[in-house]
Amino acid sequence: MKLKLIFPYPAWKEVSEKYFITIHRNKIHNYIGLHPLKKSIGFSEQEESEKFINSFYKIYKLDKLDRKELNTKATHEIVSQELHNAVQGHKYCLKLNWFQEFYINWFHKKYIIQSLDFKKSILTGFAGAIIGALVTLAFQTNQKTQNETNIPIKKEIKNQNEQKPIIKLTEFQDGRWISTTDSLSGIEIKNGKWMMFYKGTETDSTYIYDFKIKREYIKELGTEHKPFEFLTIMNKSDTLDYSILEYSNELLSLSYIPRGNTLNYKPEK
Repeated sequence: MKLKLIFPYPAWKEVSEKYFITIHRNKIHNYIGLHPLKKSIGFSEQEESEKFINSFYKIYKLDKLDRKELNTKATHEIVSQELHNAVQGHKYCLKLNWFQEFYINWFHKKYIIQSLDFKKSILTGFAGAIIGALVTLAFQTNQKTQNETNIPIKKEIKNQNEQKPIIKLTEFQDGRWISTTDSLSGIEIKNGKWMMFYKGTETDSTYIYDFKIKREYIKELGTEHKPFEFLTIMNKSDTLDYSILEYSNELLSLSYIPRGNTLNYKPEK
């Protein structure tokens, strides 16, 4: 940044106004103009050129009394020993606009937001806000979990009824099953037919049935949220109803509904 130097006091009026300094951040890089400013016993030769300085500097704001005493319209005094040694002047002043003043003050760290204590307080406040937010979130999550746990049982059952999972009906595979209580008695499932047989005798047509499976929810048993499967076998002469208790590779268990007795079968080997 290039700034014009102002030399106060009437004694310096004859000095040219075309003298400048260039600054970068908090250092003076160059002085441009006549040096030394005045001839003296020690400095009889004057030279007008650009002189490299590369030194730190400070500025001081001038109030009304300062400007009146110095007879200048400058706003700030700039102080640098290296500049003084190079130019041999008495006082050096600057007339700064708001941006130039802000630029210089910023790189001299004169603003409170640049202080270490201020940065620490900001970080502390930010960390506190994050911790507070996490605690609040954890509390709200805990409250939500408790509220969900306290849903009445009837409402929970209703919700389950409204969202019953789709479970595929039991499908009987072809095969022969032997009663666990009578090794000669059994049933055979073949080609969509249900046949009751007794080893050593022929199976009469009255023991060959069609069959179907259905699913129901029984409220009276307090199990409306659990499905029951029922087996119905029928032919021209009879219709029999069972509930299916279990069907697996190792066991077929039925409950004969009219009497409530359980019939267990194992696969024929």
